[in-house]
Amino acid sequence: MSPFTVGESLTLEITSVVFPGIGLARHQGAVVFVPGVMAGETVTAVVRKAAARHAHATPATLTQAHPSRIIPTCPLALHPDPDGSFPSRPVCPGCAYAHMPYAEELAIKSSQFANLFDHTLHIDRNGEIPAFPAPSPLGYRNKITLHARRTGQALTLGYIGTDNSTVLDVPACPLAAEAINRTLSELRTTPGALDHLNDQAELVLRHTSFNGVLHWIKRQTLPVPTLTETTPLGPIQVPTDAFFQVNPPVAGELVDQVRRMVHEQAPERLIDAYGGIGLFGLACARDGIPSVHILESNEPSVIAARLNARTLKLAGVHAHIGTVERTLAGLLKGVAEHTTVIIDPPRTGLSAQVRASLVRLHPRHLLYVSCAPDTLARDLRDLFTGGYRFRSTRWFDMFPRTPHFETVTELEWTPSGAAPQT
Repeated sequence: MSPFTVGESLTLEITSVVFPGIGLARHQGAVVFVPGVMAGETVTAVVRKAAARHAHATPATLTQAHPSRIIPTCPLALHPDPDGSFPSRPVCPGCAYAHMPYAEELAIKSSQFANLFDHTLHIDRNGEIPAFPAPSPLGYRNKITLHARRTGQALTLGYIGTDNSTVLDVPACPLAAEAINRTLSELRTTPGALDHLNDQAELVLRHTSFNGVLHWIKRQTLPVPTLTETTPLGPIQVPTDAFFQVNPPVAGELVDQVRRMVHEQAPERLIDAYGGIGLFGLACARDGIPSVHILESNEPSVIAARLNARTLKLAGVHAHIGTVERTLAGLLKGVAEHTTVIIDPPRTGLSAQVRASLVRLHPRHLLYVSCAPDTLARDLRDLFTGGYRFRSTRWFDMFPRTPHFETVTELEWTPSGAAPQT
């Protein structure tokens, strides 16, 4: 039975901020999670969801503020009014750290990632985990998607709020590139420019330094089939609606870090799984890895990977259309000892089949790129149990002001007879 009642008001002292960017407090031996707060603050909060050993609560009043608390750049972020009362209306869920200086956010994310290894996985690691902060916590996103709602002739265009239904009107997003916000302003102020947006439509705005800002309605005709992106390899082609990292400077540092790790391992074969357009694989091929295989289920991305390999004159690159479940095992048989596999799955992580294949075929090195600490912990636990050991890790603030961050973790297959790390 839960010690909490939905609708109950609690006075709470926040002891820490945990992933995904929510405050943690303790009450009568149980845990309460509260958004929009900082460690050391005291709030009254109303329980909205109760379980046996924890509850989620909505902040009502900030009674003691952290001295470093700031007013968010975005008026849609969760923040108390001058009298200390939090708004009851839906707010934007994206910027979990908008109410604190960027240095505080970096310290919190570093602690969260370290706790994953120290307390969740119980890994014996040495020293601080290296971090790469973003050059700027604002104005970095090269892509945003806005939701349209129409009431008669009135249009609301923005992000879905914390109630998962209300669309909050967004005249400009502080996280978006300046060029995107300029284009959004032009669309909003030009008569008739948004008349084609129906209720429930989604407007995508995408920026590259080569193409400028393009916009289109999701799941409708694209303005151009491909974009040209700036990368550590120089200009490369990317399908317009394909996945590409939203923070180009941090993405470039991530690519450079992966290629340095691969260079140190010096494999004869590299497999870039969930490879998209193959940026990791192409970079390592440029560095001299003789055989590179990119695995990707999205056909336009595979076509782009092949085109980019030809443009860059990388003869040893092979791009394969298909799921990792279907393509990985065949490429590992007989060569695992001399192979590094880069795995960069979606936030859902690796499937049980892929985890089992990696353990059974045990390529010598794994580089696991992840933006989801929860599924990363699950997958690493299975890989450690199966015989891999931890070598190193680091994190990259790909998504400042939001709860998320990117990580790369290096694993090595344990030689026969050595104890696996758990």
